[in-house]
Amino acid sequence: GLIVNRETLTRFADYEIDPISRSLFLKSPIASQDLAGNPIYLRVTVEVDEGGDDYLVGGVAVKHQLTDKVAIGGSYVNSDDPLNKEQLASANTVIKMNDKLKLVAEYAMNKADNPNFQPSNQINAEKLDIQDADGDALRVELDYDDKKNTRAKAYYNDTDEGFVTGASPQTAGRQESGFEVAHLINDKKTALKLEGVRTKDHTTEASRQGVLASIEQRLSTNVVGEIGVRYYKQDATAASRNTQAATDVVDVTDDTLFNDDIINQSALNGVSNADKDIEGTTVSARITSRLPKLNNSLVFAEYEQDIENSSRNATSIGGETPIGSLGRLYARHDLINSLSGSYGLDDTEERQRTVFGFDANYMKDGKVYSEYRMR
Repeated sequence: GLIVNRETLTRFADYEIDPISRSLFLKSPIASQDLAGNPIYLRVTVEVDEGGDDYLVGGVAVKHQLTDKVAIGGSYVNSDDPLNKEQLASANTVIKMNDKLKLVAEYAMNKADNPNFQPSNQINAEKLDIQDADGDALRVELDYDDKKNTRAKAYYNDTDEGFVTGASPQTAGRQESGFEVAHLINDKKTALKLEGVRTKDHTTEASRQGVLASIEQRLSTNVVGEIGVRYYKQDATAASRNTQAATDVVDVTDDTLFNDDIINQSALNGVSNADKDIEGTTVSARITSRLPKLNNSLVFAEYEQDIENSSRNATSIGGETPIGSLGRLYARHDLINSLSGSYGLDDTEERQRTVFGFDANYMKDGKVYSEYRMR
């Protein structure tokens, strides 16, 4: 339920509009997911000089540095758009406790007469269709980075069901919290990792949670291995709706990219149909190897197994190889007993998927991209 990144596309450089066919053409393909398996949405905003009633949009933003370490700020935006009148107000603070530790906190209130519900803000198990919506949101994040060996982050996000606005990176009706810690030892050849996640759907009050501890070791110049232990728990009532139909406007799909990871809870879509809570502990192993003598190709294999239930597991193998200086060929196959990722392994579900394709720059300003998926 969190937007992790936004990018603005520029007309003529990134896309063109054909006024005759009323079509928008992208200069380069946009994947349905990023490298971490998060869905990517293309949001198009159209503005015209004429074609509707005039309305006002205004706002103000302020920031004040109280001390060298503490800053506070706030903002207010009001739109009288007849199709969706909206007001959004927020207050925030940034506290730099030292050169390694920083705390960010923000509180916001939103009111919308006709909120714009769409797939990018509809991941709850029960569809949101509130009119004249209003709600609050809270975001707290604590970051630590010693610029040497240790990085850590803890976060907590909570939004009411009525908090629907495109200006926020958080989606409505969700509670997301978690932490990540990474520490390098042994001349930075070994990485100790710890992460925890908890996601809750306010429409059903169901949640999914888990903790993962792993050790990543560079075995040689071109080989990296990783082993880990994960605890997971998921309520029988679905904790989320599909998070996958980023480019689909007709039906729900399970499109995926080669680069997504089976440990990412967003990597698969669907709602669990389990009649009881799912809980377990898994062990996992992953090995990644660069092959300098074989066109500098990259291959990997990953396996995760529940230690108490042999039918709950996840397997993934794949690789990619360069096409000279033009692009790459890639392939991946996944088999997982889950419809909601490794934080929701379930012996009543199974999904297989295979993806292979290529992308290349065949000439100046010319790019070809083709991908095939099977399940």
